Amino acid sequence: MMIAFLILLLLAFINYVLFLLFIYRGLGRIKKQKINNETKKFKVAVIIPFRNERVNLPIVVESLTKQSYDKNLTELIFVDDGSSDGSKELLESHPLVNRFKILTVDAEKSKTAQKKIAITKAIYQTEAEIIFITDADCTHNENWITEMLKYFSEETGFVSGPVVFTNGSGLFGELQKIEFAGIQIAAAGLIGAGKPATCSAANIAFRKEAFLEVGGYEDNLNLSSGDDEFLMQKIHSKTKYKVKFATAKNVVVRTRANKTLKDFLNQRRRWASKSLLYENKALVVELFLIFLFYLFTLLAITVGAFVSLEIFLAGILAFFIKWFLEYLVVNRGRRLLFPGEKFKAFFVAELLHIPYILIASVLGVLGNFEWKGRKVKR
Repeated sequence: MMIAFLILLLLAFINYVLFLLFIYRGLGRIKKQKINNETKKFKVAVIIPFRNERVNLPIVVESLTKQSYDKNLTELIFVDDGSSDGSKELLESHPLVNRFKILTVDAEKSKTAQKKIAITKAIYQTEAEIIFITDADCTHNENWITEMLKYFSEETGFVSGPVVFTNGSGLFGELQKIEFAGIQIAAAGLIGAGKPATCSAANIAFRKEAFLEVGGYEDNLNLSSGDDEFLMQKIHSKTKYKVKFATAKNVVVRTRANKTLKDFLNQRRRWASKSLLYENKALVVELFLIFLFYLFTLLAITVGAFVSLEIFLAGILAFFIKWFLEYLVVNRGRRLLFPGEKFKAFFVAELLHIPYILIASVLGVLGNFEWKGRKVKR
């Protein structure tokens, strides 16, 4: 039994090491990608779906109305997804209300995909060639649109950009910042390696033509999450277009860390809820093998300490190699995506990484969660 467990741990460990090396190599390719300093003047629409964001909306309005890109080619569309805190009314009375559109969707009739319904409504009401999606709690560099568009060559259909937490205070905020940056770095590496898997809807842009070609969200309206990565994966696999990851300094979007542990777990549970439903089944298998590696490592350290010194030491060794390799990957990604940022609590984050991933994965697979004051089905 002990030998069988050690063999399983070893196999899962080898798979994870190869996965990290794959990401590391992909980051190297991202670093070498070329951008167009002079691009076609696209018509652009920035879509901001929101629900109960009264506090954040004035900030994002200021951020987006100050964009340096040609305002005659830029359309800002805010889509109210059933707010109950006066968010829509605040926008309607904003001094710059003539600079943006406000749409409303009756998404309460649906128990899933409310955000996708909101985004789709906006897309069908714009003539823009390039669609940007961001969140209402984000801030953007004034050159965000201009710099993101530099990644749209004739062959590009989807561009993902980096997102960083900025307002985290204390250890909890720092840990969220590191963990979220790690997700962004892995996403960039996988895109660079030609296997796009995940991205953040706080910072994406895509051709409307590509969105329509793959049917938008029509085949996954049964899922509340996935308005970002499902679309990216379909554009990659079902169209002639390529997916890119933007790394220019001015494309980084900044957003707020979760204030409470409950909010954090709900967010991660929402993200994990679609992991078994990816169309790319090889990716699903890879995620499951990574889950097994985390599970075997945790069992080896916790249970092995009481039943077998060999298993315990194997678990400790696996953990420290994981820590070292992830440090190499994260450090390379940090310099590429988040220059100037420091991850001071990286080792503490590593100590919590395995149990948190296991808990979030299980909760996500179980389905329903609460988000923005709304009980949502997976």
